[in-house]
Amino acid sequence: MINLSSLEAKASQVRFAVASMALLVAVAEESDRIPPVPASVAAEFGLELHQKFGGGKNIALAKGIASGKAIAHEQIQAIAMFFETFEPDREDPGWQNNENPSRGWICWLLMGTDWRWATNYMKVYL
Repeated sequence: MINLSSLEAKASQVRFAVASMALLVAVAEESDRIPPVPASVAAEFGLELHQKFGGGKNIALAKGIASGKAIAHEQIQAIAMFFETFEPDREDPGWQNNENPSRGWICWLLMGTDWRWATNYMKVYL
């Protein structure tokens, strides 16, 4: 004879285990959406340069990167696409010139300068 009480207890344990695993996956995925500290620092500096000199359009995204908090999957995708499509002219006199920065340098900073983080995230979660 089947012990219903035992079956219900096992089912409850399975539901708990599944819920726990789902929570762990969600927490891991959220931590992977936190920009690395160097990217946050670069974006913050890019915002400062943008305020002084202009350049760059996606200020909301830059603010998200600079916050050091988890950002949306779509925002990481936008960062990865930026680095995939934007090849800066590193020979530009304003590249890495913080006193007279080029528009490309400011854009690069606003996106956090760390293309590896965004592209690696996309490889895992796409």
